[in-house]
Amino acid sequence: MSRPAAGPDLELSAIVIAQDEAERIERCLRSLACCDEVLVLDGGSRDDTAARAAALGARVESHPYDGMNRQKDRARRRARGRWVLNVDADEEVPRSLAVEIRAAIAAAPDDLAGFRIPRRTYLGDRWLRHAGYYPDRQLRLVRRERARWDVTHDPHDRVLVEGRVGILDADLLHHGLPGVDHLWRRADRYADAAANAMLERGQRAGPGAALVHGWARFLKAYVLQGGFLLGGLGLTLSRAQAYEVREKYYRLARLHQPGRDVAGGSRGR
Repeated sequence: MSRPAAGPDLELSAIVIAQDEAERIERCLRSLACCDEVLVLDGGSRDDTAARAAALGARVESHPYDGMNRQKDRARRRARGRWVLNVDADEEVPRSLAVEIRAAIAAAPDDLAGFRIPRRTYLGDRWLRHAGYYPDRQLRLVRRERARWDVTHDPHDRVLVEGRVGILDADLLHHGLPGVDHLWRRADRYADAAANAMLERGQRAGPGAALVHGWARFLKAYVLQGGFLLGGLGLTLSRAQAYEVREKYYRLARLHQPGRDVAGGSRGR
């Protein structure tokens, strides 16, 4: 993976936060040759993630993981490029997107602060075209000095920018769902993280919030976002999303009850 020599005033930096990603980090980093630097911020990996990243030419730094958005904003501040491309370790940038990114930042007017990029998610080898998984446009390319990550919004990525936002056409590829079991485990983790983030923001949940929001998310994913078009898989995807939303409100309500254990709620499958 070759790229221009790093200097104090680069055009494009890629940031990758990683922890125990040895099995996936190489595919991600090999796809980032379009960037002038690649910064991998390791959260304390117990495998050889950092060594593999360094061997591929990335600048590797470390900081104990303290939340997705805190870690990403920390990486943004440490990056040296005028533009920052935020990529997860289970994602890759195909050549079509790489070419479009370089052209977009070269032509961007001063008032344009970032670009949304459509993300194509795979469950195993199957592209998830419905149930809210596509086009799933995410704000992933930003001007470094006019962006910051919202540290109150974990577990989901949220970046705030000062200025207009454009949209790119080529897809970012996401290989984050190796199987259905992983889907449910991720929903559990996200529900816990979201409930704690909501608690820190001072939010509360009434007794009916979990049921109402859970059903609303299911209907959105399965009906409005076409989950039914994927057959049985679409039903599973929609139920998993509803479960995550339901559980975050359920666990938030329980967090307001001292001495109650909120983890590991019953799964609605």
